[in-house]
Amino acid sequence: MKRKGFVLLSVLLVMLVVGMLLRAAIYRMPLVTGAYRHASDQEEARRAAESGLEYALTRLRENPRWCGNANDIVVDQAGLRVVEQRGNVFGDLTTEGSASSQFRMRFNYQDGLGGGEGLADPPAAYWLKTRWISVNNLLGTSNANIPLGDGPAGQVLDPPRLHGLVPPQSVTLRCEGVCNGQSAVVESVYRVTANHAVADAVVMAGGDLHLNTLANVILDATHPRNSADNWVRLRTKKGLNAIHPGGGAAEIKVAPERKAQLGRDAARGMVARFDPDAVSVVQEDANDGKDFYSVKWENIHQADSDPNTNTAVHIPAGTYVAWDDGSVHYFDKTLNQYRKFIANPNNRDEPGTLVSARLDELRTTKNLESNSGMLVRARDLPYYRGDQLRMEPGVLWSMKNTDMLVQTSAQGVQDFSFVPKFPAPSSSTQEDFTEPPGGSYSPDNLMLSMTNTTITAPGRVNLHCCVKGRSGTITSEGNMSIVAGRTLTLKGQPTRVQDLDDIDPALLAALAEKARRQGGKDRPGLGLADDDSGTLQLNIYSKADVTISSFAGNSYRSLGFQGLMYSWGNFRLNAGEANPNLRRGNVVLSGSLVSYGNDPVSQQPGQGLDKGGVSMIANRIRLTFDPRFLPAINQLQPDGTALFQLTRSAYRVMPR
Repeated sequence: MKRKGFVLLSVLLVMLVVGMLLRAAIYRMPLVTGAYRHASDQEEARRAAESGLEYALTRLRENPRWCGNANDIVVDQAGLRVVEQRGNVFGDLTTEGSASSQFRMRFNYQDGLGGGEGLADPPAAYWLKTRWISVNNLLGTSNANIPLGDGPAGQVLDPPRLHGLVPPQSVTLRCEGVCNGQSAVVESVYRVTANHAVADAVVMAGGDLHLNTLANVILDATHPRNSADNWVRLRTKKGLNAIHPGGGAAEIKVAPERKAQLGRDAARGMVARFDPDAVSVVQEDANDGKDFYSVKWENIHQADSDPNTNTAVHIPAGTYVAWDDGSVHYFDKTLNQYRKFIANPNNRDEPGTLVSARLDELRTTKNLESNSGMLVRARDLPYYRGDQLRMEPGVLWSMKNTDMLVQTSAQGVQDFSFVPKFPAPSSSTQEDFTEPPGGSYSPDNLMLSMTNTTITAPGRVNLHCCVKGRSGTITSEGNMSIVAGRTLTLKGQPTRVQDLDDIDPALLAALAEKARRQGGKDRPGLGLADDDSGTLQLNIYSKADVTISSFAGNSYRSLGFQGLMYSWGNFRLNAGEANPNLRRGNVVLSGSLVSYGNDPVSQQPGQGLDKGGVSMIANRIRLTFDPRFLPAINQLQPDGTALFQLTRSAYRVMPR
């Protein structure tokens, strides 16, 4: 009996302990469940923030200037709705079986109109109080500050409190994810790297590559770390010649701490001198399957042809002529037809169609009402003589935040030309040039200024003017010819020409003086910040040949270019000619030049007809591969893939 009683007592004690444990577990269950839910919601918040990063990367690949400023619903589909409002981004995510979550990203300083980021404040419903701000510096050339939005309503204070730097050609994304009251903020830094589907090169020629220089050819790369293997390349599917005017071999030099590679077809030969320790030579030919940037016509952003468009100015093709009084006249003629017309003394005062600043006389009422981002008007234009910023009367054709479509004219003309009354010659050998009266406008008196603009033409494009652009693109289905007039140039790293209305002339003068002196000291003979320069800073795409000349009547100016130049035919950059009595300028190119020599859809570069040649004539030639300028042509994508990639260089979860 005693033993049975002991067993019973033991069982009762065990049951008591188990009961106590069960009771404690029951009391504790809500706390454990809550902790689990808390951890689960925290993880969902982090995942939402990661989704925000992926969304931002997609937008940046489409447009490297993106900063959340679409001001509209960008995505509205099952599971995802994204709204952008003046730099603030909200993404609502819903997944079956999971809690709803949201990501939030902020570029807006919320510090009033004209603040540090250049954005107006968003509507009140789209303000964000998070102090973590994203900064896009993909196209920048120096470090950018990251401010904190730690004002009472989340605004950036003046002066701001700073929380780090964004290196040039980089973007810092700070995205907050929220789920059921839990939040997580992640920071990721991405930098621009080149797309290495093809071997990067500063020049890609389907045909022969001829470099004619009085001095030498210098190869450089502004950011070699962005190249897959740090090579600076010249690539041609045919022959490569770097020569002096007399036919002797010119020297190809490589900038310090760089190495270069020359690709050419050995069967076509090569004439050049170089240091074999710094330069290597490799075989290329038209049938080797090694592609260039295969930028297809259908992948290029074109001006909208819809008559109801609110994104594109529509004008008729023809010749637009600037007279010496600053007026602009339209002639429904090709440039060749107009040259013959104006060569007749009886036609010197025939006005054609005198047009107003918005070309009202040539556009439909609907197009005028919907597209106001273009002005063609008399305007004093800047240039430098010595150290002084000077202004000279002229005509400015200004395109800003709107495209321009050139349409076939009433007379069937498809070419677009913008020229002085007496069109300028592109060389001293041009036979159909009509000598103008003294004091007549030249390309120095005309300027085409493009900001976030694409010009689309169905035929030839002829520009006898200064050309400057920031995210500007000119596309043509015919030949493109540019006689580059004297233009405002600020030489730096990189050269950036600001909008005329955006910057004080006194400041420009001070910057230009400093830039000119530094350029002359560091790179003697290659400075562009002076009276003798023609500068192109935009992107060019032509289905035919491209010729760019800096001829100024009795000499050639230096010719600088930043961007991507692309043609199906031949490229000619003429800062000189065979005539030894004419002074030559320099050619300074940053970015990439591609003369494919074929339709990229149907053939490899250099196959078939002997096209795709590149020729440059100059005093000195400096060719710099710079992938920073490739994103600016964000719609020019080979096979739908951007010419640049965004590579993550840092990641962290921000403290709460």
